Amino acid sequence: MCRLDVLVLKKHLDAITCALGECGYVHLVDAVTKSRRHLLKQVGRQQDKQELQSCLKLCETLLESLGLKGTAISIVPTVAEMGVEELRTAIEKIQGEYSTLNDKIQALATQIEALAAESQALATFPVQNSSLETLQGLTHFHVLAGRLAPSTFQQASQALDGQALLLPGDSGPDSVLVLAAKRNRWAVNDILAKFGFAKQEPPALQDAVTVADRRQQLNQARTALEQELADSRRALLSLGTEHGAFLLAARKRLQFLQDIQEAQAHFGYSRYLYCVSGWIPAERQQAVRQLVAEATGSTGLVEFSEPADGASEVPVKLSDNPLVRPFQLLVNNFSTPAYRELDPSLFVGLTFVLLFGYMFGDLGQGAVLALVGLYMKFRRRQTSPELRDSGVMLVYCGFSAMVFGCFYGSVFGYEHFFPALWLNPLRQTDIIKLLLTAVSVGVVFLSSAVIVNICNQIRNRRYFEAVFDKVGLLGLAFYWGALLTALLVKSNGFQPWTIALPLVPLVLLLFREIIHNLLFHYSLFNGKSAFTVAVESIVETMETLTNYLSGTLSFIRVGAFAISHAALCLAVFTILGVMDKIPVIGFLKPLVFVLGNLLIIGFEGMVAAIQCLRLEYYELFSRFFQGGGTSFKHFSLKTDNQN
Repeated sequence: MCRLDVLVLKKHLDAITCALGECGYVHLVDAVTKSRRHLLKQVGRQQDKQELQSCLKLCETLLESLGLKGTAISIVPTVAEMGVEELRTAIEKIQGEYSTLNDKIQALATQIEALAAESQALATFPVQNSSLETLQGLTHFHVLAGRLAPSTFQQASQALDGQALLLPGDSGPDSVLVLAAKRNRWAVNDILAKFGFAKQEPPALQDAVTVADRRQQLNQARTALEQELADSRRALLSLGTEHGAFLLAARKRLQFLQDIQEAQAHFGYSRYLYCVSGWIPAERQQAVRQLVAEATGSTGLVEFSEPADGASEVPVKLSDNPLVRPFQLLVNNFSTPAYRELDPSLFVGLTFVLLFGYMFGDLGQGAVLALVGLYMKFRRRQTSPELRDSGVMLVYCGFSAMVFGCFYGSVFGYEHFFPALWLNPLRQTDIIKLLLTAVSVGVVFLSSAVIVNICNQIRNRRYFEAVFDKVGLLGLAFYWGALLTALLVKSNGFQPWTIALPLVPLVLLLFREIIHNLLFHYSLFNGKSAFTVAVESIVETMETLTNYLSGTLSFIRVGAFAISHAALCLAVFTILGVMDKIPVIGFLKPLVFVLGNLLIIGFEGMVAAIQCLRLEYYELFSRFFQGGGTSFKHFSLKTDNQN
């Protein structure tokens, strides 16, 4: 990485922003805070930002109202040169047309609903085809209309005999009409009340003689309004068809302008010049120089500078290799590598996959994991890149489990399908070998982690730490010396000289601080007391001993979980064996076999993954990974050609 600073005139500000955004090389930083003596001022465009956001929100709302949000653009109008005000004027005009049609549709819908409610109310009135005016004109009669249960009609008619006439209505089986002399109205009302009669007041009719006539008028009016409503809705749809392409293009243009404004918020300016600051890959210097020249007519000034030693703000660009990228999820979940720190993605990928396969060795179950990973990677439904990368990682782990399954001779937990190519995790003679191999794998991985740390220290020019550190050259020499001593004692018996192999580097580590003070401070204790230095040195030396010992023994768990996985598979087949002796449930064996394997895949797969993460983060990362870096996030603009 190298630092980029560009000075341009105000008239070239938008051009250089677009050029840098389209190239995708630059990680922008705040030019004001990074400027020397803070001589630059912040580019203040708060009012423009608010206007743009308001216009974009209006466009988004209109698109959503027209049902066009996310619709692909087919025919695109030319909006590439339009500014925010021009776009706002055009969008507000379309918004006005939409509001007029929408208000009309709402009003028509309300009117139709009111007519339907009135018609429904009239439909329940008992007298539909008789003139209400005639009935109301019978001054010597007491006329009632209402509802009466059909089961009580005959009894009510007999009870009213001689006092009133009970007639069936024409709006349903429970509708009735009652005619009585006015002098009998109180007695008639009492008798009807006993039979549950529900009186209905006659509707007020203006132009119609009968209720049926009024209902017909209402239905005709409603039909006309429904036709008008359908025409208005078609007009609204045509509004979307007519202006949809423009609105989608306008949204894209506004988003483009918003990206430019957000980028320019990082810029600084003085009286006449604007400054753009950021980081670019060192190999892109010439390309950026040419790009600035083209965007500014060769008037822009470009300066590149190397980052200072120990600079923490330098962004880190990890590998774009699609085979390694999935394991960057594990790295970034812990922390982002610091600048000049080796990208650990490949190391993490290899160690994680091998450890997972060692603990989850089964040909059939590994194949299931691989198939699930392939589905996550290639399924048609739109998914996030992280989920697709997780699918690739699952494919790697599944393939590793398949390979170790061949070594263990295990297929869906069945260990007699073919002979094991290496060992059987449940065979008593193989268990010790399995555990010792796991420890040996741990030795290789821990040593590799220390070597990676040594490389990182050299890359950062911290040569003393590369040698005099518990995870430096002396720490590695102690570790290998201790292992070699153990092997020599086992094979040849104890020899006094062998103790020097781990002891010499350990003594040098014991005097690490004194050696550092003599080399860099020209003082034996550098202001500390001899007792303090001695205690700190002894504690650090003891920590070195326990650190390597505990780290090595931690890898025993890899073999232990391989045994645990095989034992769970054995448990499933033990259950199947018991079911053979019970004919009544024998037909459930395939179901138990499938469910048992699914349980093992889910549970043991999760456990193996967790153990892999623990070993990666606590045993390996702690030896070489500094972290605390900043991810390289290139400033990017989609080409504003509206297609």
